[in-house]
Amino acid sequence: MSELTINERTYKETKRRLSLLARVVALDVIDQAQGRLQHLVKELGLPDEVARLVRSDVAESILAKDVQRVAGLPDFEQLVSTEQRGNALEAHLFATLVGWILTKTSEEDTAKLIKGVMVLYEEPGQG
Repeated sequence: MSELTINERTYKETKRRLSLLARVVALDVIDQAQGRLQHLVKELGLPDEVARLVRSDVAESILAKDVQRVAGLPDFEQLVSTEQRGNALEAHLFATLVGWILTKTSEEDTAKLIKGVMVLYEEPGQG
């Protein structure tokens, strides 16, 4: 009976550590998505207000909720490597953040940002 208790404790401790690791990785990926968009915003010469929105608590909260949504997607669960999962998560979070920022900016800034994102994702040799 005590062996079962030790295994249960080991399982719970391992699960807790993995959960903490997943949160740390998620925070890192959120930071990457925010950093990438913040760099693009500055590169495009958009107002400082837009850059502040990218790093706002509201943006971070939206992205944290999106991590849970993305992690539950069947396609995401099929990715095997940590690198693949990180890249997929960052791409989803970047898109979510861009979408949210577009609702908060002027028409002119929205147009600049859309063009900038399109150039960012344009395949080499096109355009």
